[in-house]
Amino acid sequence: KDEDSVAKFAAIDKRIQSSDVVLFSIGEYAELDRKLFMSGKKHYKLPELDVNLNPVWVLRYFADLSGGGAYFPKLGEPLEPFFSRIARELHQQYVVTYQPTATTGKDKFHTIDVRAKSSRYPSLKVRTRKGYLDRNS
Repeated sequence: KDEDSVAKFAAIDKRIQSSDVVLFSIGEYAELDRKLFMSGKKHYKLPELDVNLNPVWVLRYFADLSGGGAYFPKLGEPLEPFFSRIARELHQQYVVTYQPTATTGKDKFHTIDVRAKSSRYPSLKVRTRKGYLDRNS
């Protein structure tokens, strides 16, 4: 739960959109907070302001936006399996580049949809950034 940041959510969102960083997060909460935050809702209490953003939602949102992942072990659960999973995933990544032919406006976020189809690997899963922020127009 963020109670001390100077940066606003929108500024961090824009920074992640314009970076090449892939975020993986591990959020561990006491049982009372866990029940409150695991709802998946954007705000964990009213009023719906940035100060009341649900930290689980925020970690999932930023991880998903960047092409990473978010994990939420129970309090006291060993963290090593989560770090091993992240390391394994990083080790098995491929880099695919995309060069747009035309752009439509500076500071505009362009979504990208990447899909993989394989009869040999039917459970193949692709995780990518949600898009990119065009800063060069």
